[in-house]
Parts: sequence; structure tokens; C-alpha cells
Amino acid sequence: MNKLMILTVSILLLFSCGNNPRKAIQGKIYIKLIDVQNFSGFSSKEINWLEDFAYNKDQKEYSSSEKKLVGYYKFLKEQNLVGKPFFKLETDSGEIINVFTNRAEYNKIENELKGLNRDQEEIIVLFRGEKISKGFFNEGLYFAKKIISVEKKKGITHWRK
Repeated sequence: MNKLMILTVSILLLFSCGNNPRKAIQGKIYIKLIDVQNFSGFSSKEINWLEDFAYNKDQKEYSSSEKKLVGYYKFLKEQNLVGKPFFKLETDSGEIINVFTNRAEYNKIENELKGLNRDQEEIIVLFRGEKISKGFFNEGLYFAKKIISVEKKKGITHWRK
């Protein structure tokens, strides 16, 4: 009887989790000093330049990385994510992901980021959200509907230039 009950509950959990695109994801803040994927701090003048660049008719002459950037920008624009707050996470599996969210949710981690000592601290973020794209630069794109928890503790924050 117990085995049957455990099996039934396991099957129900498996199917209910598999059908829910919004799942809890946890990882450590990852810092990239120069990040072509982050437009959240751009001025309106810079956004206008990017808009002109993305919709230029002479894109045949663009390099493959410029074409990738144009595709990325157009995707963000279609999803209404240009200018939205953005952070990077290194998941427990070692994957680097880009997480967009709204201003209210981002405020939950912003103060922790300002005072972060990369060599002595790490920030662990747990959010509920969904994957919106496999990404354009080998980093999946997610949207965090809700940041559940933010914890700063002793450790080392991984980063690269």
C-alpha cells in the first residue's frame, strides 16, 4: 500500500512539474564586466543608435557577431525587455543564464549588488520564472516573475571581463 501511494505521488509530481514552465531556479550572481547583452543602463540616445543599427538596410556587411547582436536586440524589443533590469546567474549546474525582471523585483537584489566584495562574498538568488529563449550568446534568457530570496554570504563571486 505504501509503495503504491509513493509511486502515485511521484508520478503526479513528475507530470505537474513537467507541465509548469514557471519553475524555481537558484544560482549565484555572476559578474561580467563588459557585457554587450545588457542594455538596461543605456540612455535614450544610445537606444536610438542601437535601433538604427538594428534596422539598417546594409546589414549584409555586418559581421556575424554584429548580426547576432541585432537578432538579440530585436528579440528583446519584441519581448518588451529593452531597458528592463537584468542580472546574470551561475546555476547550480554551472550554466550562466541572463535573467530579466521588472524594477520592483530587481530592487530586491540591487542593494546587495552595490556593496558586493567579489573576493569574499557571493549572492545566492532564488527566483520563480520561465525560460524565454535558449539565448544568442550561449547563455539562456529567463524572465523572473518573482525573486523569492536573496542571500549574501561568505564566498567568491565568479566573474570575467
